[in-house]
Amino acid sequence: MHYELFTVLCVIICLLILSLEYLWLALLAKKQEDAKNKYEAAAKKIESMVEGILYSPTESSRKSETEALKELMGDDTRLFEIISAQLCFWETYGDDETFGNKMEIIDGIYDALDPVKLFSDILKSGNKYKIGYACRRLADFDAYEYLNDICRLSKSKNRNIAYNAAMALSRLGYAEGVTEYVLRIESDKKYSYRIINELFSGFSSDRYELASQILAKCDDYMKTVVIKAIAPYRFTQFKQLYTDGTTSKNTDMRIACVKALGELGDPESEHILLTASKDNDWVVRSSAVKGLKKLATPAAIQGVKDATKDREWWVRQAAAYSLIDMNVQISEIEDVLGGYDKYASDAVKYALYRSVDLKEN
Repeated sequence: MHYELFTVLCVIICLLILSLEYLWLALLAKKQEDAKNKYEAAAKKIESMVEGILYSPTESSRKSETEALKELMGDDTRLFEIISAQLCFWETYGDDETFGNKMEIIDGIYDALDPVKLFSDILKSGNKYKIGYACRRLADFDAYEYLNDICRLSKSKNRNIAYNAAMALSRLGYAEGVTEYVLRIESDKKYSYRIINELFSGFSSDRYELASQILAKCDDYMKTVVIKAIAPYRFTQFKQLYTDGTTSKNTDMRIACVKALGELGDPESEHILLTASKDNDWVVRSSAVKGLKKLATPAAIQGVKDATKDREWWVRQAAAYSLIDMNVQISEIEDVLGGYDKYASDAVKYALYRSVDLKEN
């Protein structure tokens, strides 16, 4: 009897828990639906208000309508983003037949909304879920007066806040702050590798100066990451660093430096790249072959032809595509196409077919 009673109680408790969970999910769905409807209605109203401001016939009515728009927005950042999207639309696609200069009117709306105050207030609020976003938006509006606050937040123990603050520093072009952030995360390999490219890509000032500061202080791992990130920018000032790195015992360093030298396309690096095309590591060899295609000298062409016979398929493929990109004559690769090495011949034939298909499409 006691066992049956216990079983019934367990069933009732489980049903009660499931009912409460269902109720909670229903309330959450209702809340989300209400928020969706609220912002959809607000978006339609904002669209009408922005158009009204742009075509307002008098300065006083424009000012009054702008104040109404600001009141509608309040401190709701989501509403600000809806307004901003509307202004961007009008800036790009709107006609110029407004009552006044269109760009001046749009600038006036931004001035009235005062986004810098909106986002700086979030920094003071301590809302950890919005601080990172606020840092990024302050940078978008070139709020250099908050540089020190953003720099302080880049040292936060909260990874999301620190990351977004660092990206804001990059947008503002503050090399010292970005360098300090990079040095703090260099031991976190998975995390740091993912964002170095972003930091350099978004940096608004002298990328060479930023790279110099980081490379002067970082460890070997971070050097390889930075060298890979800056390779597309072709900084000839780092040529000696890249050259020295091609003989490193660290395979990742050799890969990074060979890629960077290849991007430079400097004929003086021909011998180094030819040597790297025979490296023990196939990634180094493949990187060297890709670099040689930019030189297109007789020695470089021969080096790439030799690489079509590499034991690693990826190297053969890279060599085949490099030959096509070097615009060599068919007569120059007849020995590969008609040679005894089937793998080399197939790689080049495949690259040729692909090249023709891409051109036709």
